[in-house]
Amino acid sequence: MPVAHAPTESRTRPIRVRPSRLSPSRSALPITEPDPQLEVHRRALRGCARRLLGSDAEAEAVTDEMLAAAARAIPLFRPSGNLGAWLQGLVVGAALTRLRSGSRGSEPRWPGPIDEAARRDPGDTGPALLEALSDPVARARVVELAGLLPMPLRAVFVLAEIEALEIDDAALLLGIDPETVVARLARSRAAVRAWLEDGAPDAP
Repeated sequence: MPVAHAPTESRTRPIRVRPSRLSPSRSALPITEPDPQLEVHRRALRGCARRLLGSDAEAEAVTDEMLAAAARAIPLFRPSGNLGAWLQGLVVGAALTRLRSGSRGSEPRWPGPIDEAARRDPGDTGPALLEALSDPVARARVVELAGLLPMPLRAVFVLAEIEALEIDDAALLLGIDPETVVARLARSRAAVRAWLEDGAPDAP
């Protein structure tokens, strides 16, 4: 009867974790307390999730879930990698999954004709809104209005405008091509700019 041997060091291969497919159930490593190197990112991650989901409770749940998953997988994380970007990718992916699945309930309705607003600023992404606003109240209003955008536009606006990611990085996180990010960013910026200037009308 053949005897099974444990794999030798020469047979082992490095394991790479794909953040977009990470979930808490994919690792059996026990977690006894929060990892300080992950917890320092909690506030930023929760803020990003909140702007995508529009709910403090859901943002907290997604952040907790993904930090727990990351803590289980942290022994496999490459030391040379960008930990903050990896964690952001986990949270963004989990938040978008909730939005797409409809598990969070009904989507908020958005005011005004977005395509009509976008025609005011055709051709490119338009100037960044937050960079041009020094008034903290106006900047907070931009963040608030982002929650009224439909999900595909909101996701791009949150990442490229509010989180200030590069177009290619936002495209990678969202799983779309950069040209689509540019087009959606133009529409979302134009709509939010129009709402800032004219006031956001009531949802239809």
